[in-house]
Amino acid sequence: ISVDVGISDILDVLDFGLMGAFEARKGQWGLLFDAIYMDLTMSATASRTGPGPIGATATASANFGMKETVLAAAVAYRTVEGPSPVDVIGGLRYVKLEADADIHGSFFAQAGTVARSGDQDWVDPYVGARIKHAVNDRWSLTGYGDIGGFGVGSDISWQLSAGASYNFSKSVSGIFGYRIFYVDYDKSGFLYDMKNEGFYAGVGIRF
Repeated sequence: ISVDVGISDILDVLDFGLMGAFEARKGQWGLLFDAIYMDLTMSATASRTGPGPIGATATASANFGMKETVLAAAVAYRTVEGPSPVDVIGGLRYVKLEADADIHGSFFAQAGTVARSGDQDWVDPYVGARIKHAVNDRWSLTGYGDIGGFGVGSDISWQLSAGASYNFSKSVSGIFGYRIFYVDYDKSGFLYDMKNEGFYAGVGIRF
């Protein structure tokens, strides 16, 4: 199935979504943790009336739910210091997909329901880089990219993001930007070829 869903449609079927990141640093070394979770539910109904004066009506309804969990952990090493520091990154990314669907159909007095569910998970190694640039005391910019999979888990996966942050204080900042996450997985009869992208906004806390 090929799907292209815009942000307005996603919000209509989004039951719950969460994205977060944590970073710990000491000297040139750092630990990075990243998490994405989405829970989507959608439904549809269709009917058709046959020919003739008493044309029979067939109806069908379908419900579909999908949960996606992405957890990543990586080690970062700072190769460039100064106002525009650069980190090289290597880590592992865990992806789990859960899907369930049921279809109910009726024709005259005959009716039936078919329900199916399944899940798949895998782990991708990945490498990447990140650059930050301090515009002034309040504003800073961040660019990030990684690539992984290499046939170990998925065939290929990659991620790009560009963002900005504004420091309200020494410990609290507002963050926003644009993020793209792509995965191409095709193993054991399971195919998942999907790109998630869009704007994000959040709060950063330093301690």
